[in-house]
Amino acid sequence: MSRVLQDAEFISLNSNDVKVNKGGCAAVATWIKEKLDSLGPQFAEWQNHELHPKTRDVSTLDWIFLVDILNFSFWSDVDVEDSGKHSKRFSIEYKGKLYTGYWSLCAAINKALDAGIPITSPAFYADEKQCPDTLIASVFDSATVEKIPLLEERIRIMRASGRVLVDSYHGSYCGLLKKCHNQAQRLIKLLLADFPDFRDVSVYKGRECYMLKRAQILVAETWACFQGQNYGRFDDIDSITMFADYRVPQILWQLGCLSYSSDFKKRLLKNELIAHNDPMEIEMRGCSIWAVEKILQNINRKDVNAITIDFFLWDLAKEWQAKGYKPSTQVDEVTIPCIRVRSIYY
Repeated sequence: MSRVLQDAEFISLNSNDVKVNKGGCAAVATWIKEKLDSLGPQFAEWQNHELHPKTRDVSTLDWIFLVDILNFSFWSDVDVEDSGKHSKRFSIEYKGKLYTGYWSLCAAINKALDAGIPITSPAFYADEKQCPDTLIASVFDSATVEKIPLLEERIRIMRASGRVLVDSYHGSYCGLLKKCHNQAQRLIKLLLADFPDFRDVSVYKGRECYMLKRAQILVAETWACFQGQNYGRFDDIDSITMFADYRVPQILWQLGCLSYSSDFKKRLLKNELIAHNDPMEIEMRGCSIWAVEKILQNINRKDVNAITIDFFLWDLAKEWQAKGYKPSTQVDEVTIPCIRVRSIYY
């Protein structure tokens, strides 16, 4: 059991305001097994998404790395109903289409590459002369009035991460991968040691609890893009857990896998800005990891792991967001909004 999973179990056993519902997890597991049988290889296929790279080379590795050092906090201050369609919500226009949320990040990077800006090159974005702050800001120029959240932090992280790759790993994520010897947990240790902004760790009831959303999703997307081969081969890939963000916990509640206390629900329903490392936030994230583990145990199949379950649930959450949320069939209440936490970790 990985450190993240051990800590998630600890949180779930000691949680006050968030609980894992074993019956709900079992029901969702049955449903996911049906989806696995009907969708086959198309189940949670990473490369199916239009903005994800289709080639499998070193340039794609650097694309994945840049995306995952910046993959955090895309919820909107103005879109309080979280529809994804608010006219003022931060958006990137690319090839005649507006993209929001995580997809706005992918669109911005692809748009810059199309314009001849080598934005995925660590040597480029580490260099303030070649790639000044104003250029990075222009890459993330919004098509609407709302700006990209935490721009200054994103620029800082790009500079710091790029310098580490240049100084220690031959200027590429590929150089970092070669040091991990096909071991996901080895890669995570290197990320935590050399890239401080991947250190997604919270203290809960006196215990340091590892969440590691972005470090784990970097491993997962590398594995998924390369379909477990070549650069994407990790012999311990099943040690990776779900990625504790703000979107998948929302759908886990919707599906009846999680239950929230009345106090936590009140905070979410009034769109309260909750501080990172608030105990309720830690409980939500830890219990989400443990809920997906329970789903995985109930599925009990070799062709699925926590990564593919997370990808499937995240895609489903975005699909429901686009269509308009419906009251939960598991819980007789209106939909609970996603948690509003401004953090570089998710």
